[in-house]
Amino acid sequence: MGSLTESVYKRNADHWSSQSWQSKAINAQTVDYRDKSALDKVCRSLQQLPPIVSPAQIEEPRGLFASAAKGERFILQVGDCAESFEDVQLDITNSKTSLLAEQADIIKSRLVLPVTCVGRIAGQYAKPRSNPRFCFLTSSLIRGRHCLSAAFHWVGERIRQLDGAHVEFLRGLRNPIGIKLSSEASPEELVAFLNRLCPDKTGENGRFTLITRLGALNVEAALPPLIKAVQASGHQPVWMCDPCHGNTFTTADGKIKTRCAMTIRQEAQQTYAVHRRSGSRLGGLHIEQTGKSVTECVEHIDAWTGQLSLGVNYRTLCDPRLSREQAILLVARFADDAKVFDLERNTHMAFEQGDELCGEKEIVDDTAVVDMPFVDDHPQELAAFAYQPPLMAGMACS
Repeated sequence: MGSLTESVYKRNADHWSSQSWQSKAINAQTVDYRDKSALDKVCRSLQQLPPIVSPAQIEEPRGLFASAAKGERFILQVGDCAESFEDVQLDITNSKTSLLAEQADIIKSRLVLPVTCVGRIAGQYAKPRSNPRFCFLTSSLIRGRHCLSAAFHWVGERIRQLDGAHVEFLRGLRNPIGIKLSSEASPEELVAFLNRLCPDKTGENGRFTLITRLGALNVEAALPPLIKAVQASGHQPVWMCDPCHGNTFTTADGKIKTRCAMTIRQEAQQTYAVHRRSGSRLGGLHIEQTGKSVTECVEHIDAWTGQLSLGVNYRTLCDPRLSREQAILLVARFADDAKVFDLERNTHMAFEQGDELCGEKEIVDDTAVVDMPFVDDHPQELAAFAYQPPLMAGMACS
């Protein structure tokens, strides 16, 4: 790290250590360790083991995430909600990684952006909110300012109290950090959280990723105030959309949690559009999926009968996952929708520019060629566009 970055982290992490979180309250997901000596023994053993990732493997993603925050890259984070040790098999892991690679190729080819893949793999074999004895032992894998248990960590709404243990643990790390946001998150709360983790904004490039999980019905109302507050604060995080969690519901009999694939696609589409209209950029997708052909998420809800198209292959250990086919379709539809939105947006701006310049251009056969004011993606697709008011006036942009 350079001297500037080191000084920033020194100021930000005053009185911080890998154990300072123990002096703070754990307001949620408390851990009940009945045998303190056994806990100490496990922590000592972990400290002697080789790390899962290296400091270099943490610094590299920060640079990539910083590019995504500028709209120069796209992050694709995917995987299971909860994992089973029984699934630690080569063929199962290969099915997950091959699916991720296929999705990345779709994004890269259709949005013309490099893609960074983040796998939710080999990291969550229990759910702390449902198991009070789940081991919170990542502090045993701290080396300097790097937590070497994973390159990318994230924090949810249950545990991000500003004076709490989890926030204290995270604030001194150099790891990229994801922050999950539901429709209940307030702009003031979000900015206060960002300020707490990084009061000096010059040292945060690539450090924060805001993962919105609002629900398709809430995007238009909840997202713009969050974007506006972050823009005014001066922070420059990656914005990522998790279109899955906010659209979870339970079947009428109360027995099965599921999600509607169509609604998931709607949230991803709406989130992208809101960001573009707000002068922001959506930098990634966070998807719960599997490489298997499961039937955990319904494709649609029958408008007449309300019947769900769930089948018999419901395998998840926690939340419902998109099947391989649904996951590919989600990414393909998202990329196509984003591409069309940007195309129409650029065309609309060209109309506005053309209206101003039409009187100054040479008119040939009622067609005036104008300089296209492309703001970003895909200028090559409209390079030969000619402004034609009589024919194109109906092409209004959202």
